[in-house]
Amino acid sequence: MVERLEMRKPRVVWLALEWPADHVHVGGVGRYLMRLADSVSQHVELTIVTLEGASRISNVNFVEVPRPGGRFGRYYRAPISARRAISGIRYDALHCHGDDWATVGLSRYIRTYYGSSLSEARSSSGARRVNHYVLGLLEHFGTRHAVRRLAIAPESMNEFRCHDLTPPLSGLTFEPDGKRTNDPSAIFIGSFEGRKRGKMVLRAVERARAALGDGIQLSVVGPSADAEHWPSWVNHVSDATDEEVDTLIRRSWVLLAPSSYEGFGIPIIEGLSRGLRVIASPNPGHCFTSGLDKSGALPLRLVSDSDFDATVLSSIASGPQLSPSEKQASASVISHLAAISDPMSIVGMYIELVKS
Repeated sequence: MVERLEMRKPRVVWLALEWPADHVHVGGVGRYLMRLADSVSQHVELTIVTLEGASRISNVNFVEVPRPGGRFGRYYRAPISARRAISGIRYDALHCHGDDWATVGLSRYIRTYYGSSLSEARSSSGARRVNHYVLGLLEHFGTRHAVRRLAIAPESMNEFRCHDLTPPLSGLTFEPDGKRTNDPSAIFIGSFEGRKRGKMVLRAVERARAALGDGIQLSVVGPSADAEHWPSWVNHVSDATDEEVDTLIRRSWVLLAPSSYEGFGIPIIEGLSRGLRVIASPNPGHCFTSGLDKSGALPLRLVSDSDFDATVLSSIASGPQLSPSEKQASASVISHLAAISDPMSIVGMYIELVKS
């Protein structure tokens, strides 16, 4: 096997049902996977098994399975279809980015845990809560079968007894000097309802506008179906590219992230990396980032729901500029996260797995 690998690139298959697709709202995991694939595909022969309509990138093979409708189809039928597709592919290593319960019995697979379905269930309600409790049980069912388990933050590291910590970041840099809007501005990435709690953002910004003036702007990156929930003065953007999202972040004064649960919380890292103040709710992903700062100067405020509005108001009133100590704290955290999220470490895992 070693000699054969010296003659060719390892053949790696990803199970990635959260992969971006045209006209489908994609979360942080999907955007991260696309960036990671772009780096990894230079070193391996990469095939991605995902849902139909997938956005394409060069040097990557795609195998698509039917895109189901509804929650049951997405979380229970689609993984079975994906397993059938994977069974027909020759590979040296399989990397499951979620949805791996149906792959039990397939050999040589790595699993990345992008948070905990059980924790997400506790932060949800109704049918979503029940669904994530079931998915949490399935996550733990699949845990014992993965030969290498990767976590994106300490919560999943501990819950699934993972071997490595690999935050969901790729090509992370600290570039704090964007051209800010002249008027005060905030940005929110997520949906109006659900755990992202966009309606909490709207309330806070409306109160800030009442106190400081209607010139305060709010940009929202979220699903197109959500647009009707936001008033006309809000700049609501759907189907945005990474570059478009980055531009919106660079121009904003503050990033708002009151999510009730995050396995990691990619938007807050994107905000800190662009020199923004970030106001967020305490949860495992956000607390991990906050805990990396030893100086106490990181411009990340983790606040209770009762303090959220007042903190938004005071942060906007403070203006867009960070102090030197705030910039230094952000630079230190971003540098640390970049070091432990190097895509080449994942390539090394593939090669190590195949040679074993």
